[in-house]
Amino acid sequence: NFTTPPYSVSGAVATFLTAGALDITAATDLGGVNTLVYAAGGNAVTMTVAQFNAFTTFTGGAGTDGIILSTAIDDGAGGTYDASTKTFTSIEELTFATGSNQITLTKAQHAAFTTITAPGTETITISGDGAVTTRANIETYLLGDDTTNARAVTTSSTALNLVANNASDTVTVNAAALA
Repeated sequence: NFTTPPYSVSGAVATFLTAGALDITAATDLGGVNTLVYAAGGNAVTMTVAQFNAFTTFTGGAGTDGIILSTAIDDGAGGTYDASTKTFTSIEELTFATGSNQITLTKAQHAAFTTITAPGTETITISGDGAVTTRANIETYLLGDDTTNARAVTTSSTALNLVANNASDTVTVNAAALA
């Protein structure tokens, strides 16, 4: 626990008090918190998967804000963790821990992260409609159903395992970067 925590808690909201890198993995007083509000100037916040699971809303401030997971993420049983119902506002960076990370993001959530750092073996499942641009350091993308039955995928310049699980969807892949 902290001598002086780098955040204040009011009800279900924790607000970071200063910009910069913060590690809240040892925090024991965030049990009732479901919303994190980042400080102006940017925060890179390291948290446990259990903390990430408990928080439903992440609101960034001015500057670059990020989430750093301290351990690999999945659903706890080796399956995919569903983050598609979480709200990320002005959170630009997502950093996975080393290991096997499996997460579901909406197309909009995935696009909003300007940087996804992935040092392990990652699988991202995309839910929702629309075009997707893959990231160079993600090994596998699973494409959920696109209700328009048409999805454009732009690939990065690295090897990629791409799986579309709906037979009625048409997936158009722009693989020009691989040539």
